[in-house]
Amino acid sequence: MLPSDIQKILEEIKRPYIVLLIGLPLSGKDTFLKLLNIDHSSIVSRDAIILEQAQNLSYNEAYRQVSSKLVDKLFYKKLRESAENQASVFINITHLTKKKRAKSIFHFKSTHTIVGIQFPQLSLEEFRKRNQNRLQSEAKFIAEKVYLELIDIYEHPTQEEGFDLLCALK
Repeated sequence: MLPSDIQKILEEIKRPYIVLLIGLPLSGKDTFLKLLNIDHSSIVSRDAIILEQAQNLSYNEAYRQVSSKLVDKLFYKKLRESAENQASVFINITHLTKKKRAKSIFHFKSTHTIVGIQFPQLSLEEFRKRNQNRLQSEAKFIAEKVYLELIDIYEHPTQEEGFDLLCALK
């Protein structure tokens, strides 16, 4: 599917929805959100929370200095608030494991349509290229060793996890 296909599907959903972005770092989750041209307030992003807490630091500096426990607490608080307000929301983290995805959708199951969007896995060559570009443009870098470890823990999403709709991006 293409982003425009997903945009059409979301427009047809009658009740609030959540969209879980599922993919390794640099797979295109942020670019996808930009292509949809959605309201920034409807995105819950762990990376954005890290930057908010660190204020003027680069992402890599912020990642090392900001408390991961605090970031998780704020992240899940935003998810709970979105569920309580019955707001449609895009959840922008890697969601690499079934357990992580279940934790993200927990509060939304009875009130929202649950959509998963799976991003393609990059070749190592493409990862390196995108990683260098991101370092230059955003001062954000992921060590190749970390990326390979993330590949090892990645669990492909399935409909049985509670998705009403599961799409794979091209």
